[in-house]
Amino acid sequence: MIAKKHLSGKKLILAVCDDALLGKRFSQDNLQVDLASEFYNGSHMGQDMLLSLINKAYIINAVGEETISMLKNIGLITEDNIIRISGMPVANILIDKA
Repeated sequence: MIAKKHLSGKKLILAVCDDALLGKRFSQDNLQVDLASEFYNGSHMGQDMLLSLINKAYIINAVGEETISMLKNIGLITEDNIIRISGMPVANILIDKA
């Protein structure tokens, strides 16, 4: 998976997508996800490294079958949290750190 870290103050925002999706754009009706943007242009990460970042994240923007499946498997999201844009699964997750 490809992940890019962003900081908002001291809060970590994580953009994650499947390797094969980086550089692609998906749109449907008034929805769009642009994986060609700098926002997603990060580094390849193994699952252990990614899980470490997920545990520190405040917001996660996730796109792709592999990425979404991993987030479901660790119990961070359910099918109800996922939208599909041109068939591609997308989830925006706000994690309550209170």
